[in-house]
Amino acid sequence: RCVEAVGRPEPDRNAGVIGVTADGRKELVILHEVAHVLCPPDEGHGPAWVRTYLELAYRLMGTEAWAKLRASFVTRGVDIG
Repeated sequence: RCVEAVGRPEPDRNAGVIGVTADGRKELVILHEVAHVLCPPDEGHGPAWVRTYLELAYRLMGTEAWAKLRASFVTRGVDIG
């Protein structure tokens, strides 16, 4: 599987970095990476990251996108905090 995007916080610079390939230019992919930038570097895909990702989806894409994303996490047994 090819990596479409990467995101990471850079707390020393009070910034974050997101890199996205042409295939990764999808709203949920971008929000996934923004969530990484907003969370502590060691959070990975933990509960705080999941909550941040869901919040971004809700605020920027609406309740339908949020509900589908949340349902996909629940179905896969992801800890949504």
